Amino acid sequence: MGCFWVKKYKALFLDFDGTLVDSESLLFDAYRQLLASFAKPASQQEFQGYIGPSLYEISNLIKKRHSLDLDVDQIYQRYIQFVELSYDTVLLMPGAQDFLDYVVAKGFRLYVVSSAPLSIVRRVLHRFGVLGCFEDFFTCESVEKMKPDPSIYIHAMEETRLSVQDVLCFEDSVAGVKSALGAGLKVIYLNKDFDKVIEIPKSENLRLYSSFLEILDNDVASSILGEE
Repeated sequence: MGCFWVKKYKALFLDFDGTLVDSESLLFDAYRQLLASFAKPASQQEFQGYIGPSLYEISNLIKKRHSLDLDVDQIYQRYIQFVELSYDTVLLMPGAQDFLDYVVAKGFRLYVVSSAPLSIVRRVLHRFGVLGCFEDFFTCESVEKMKPDPSIYIHAMEETRLSVQDVLCFEDSVAGVKSALGAGLKVIYLNKDFDKVIEIPKSENLRLYSSFLEILDNDVASSILGEE
């Protein structure tokens, strides 16, 4: 089986929530606790619309949607407390550790590109002993506009001095995929429930896999990474 694209990549850009760490259910609980503190109902449908933006942007969206009296900064401070507690029990995604071991051994440069706060990203990755795998981190503090806007990926390429031909991205959400594609990058979309995704972007620069386990178990890692 030949490689999906044309060359060996120099670097991998990896999303954090839902890609490296299994945080979606925990983040839903933090969102539910935030709304409960205002005596407002939570729903999975509403929560799905908050996958991609930064926590501050989500706080602003929640304020508007639920007509909350507090200003955005106050809502954000309350929200971040619930979120930080939720990460105390988060786990790596299945296969993430083995995948990181594999690509580090192959010499790829690794970067996190995420809407999460830098402090959380570093704390969680340190807890699992994989912080040192990454050369740098591009997070909600890096740019003003978050995913699905392409700004964070454009910024990451500028800071790393990499071209679109050098980079392969790994994302787990439509917002993240749109962000990376919008920056001209090639993307691996990891999602175990593609049948439930309403809108999967169509692009020759996109490939779909259920998880890191599928990539490793079916021995296709060398193909998608463009190895010889």
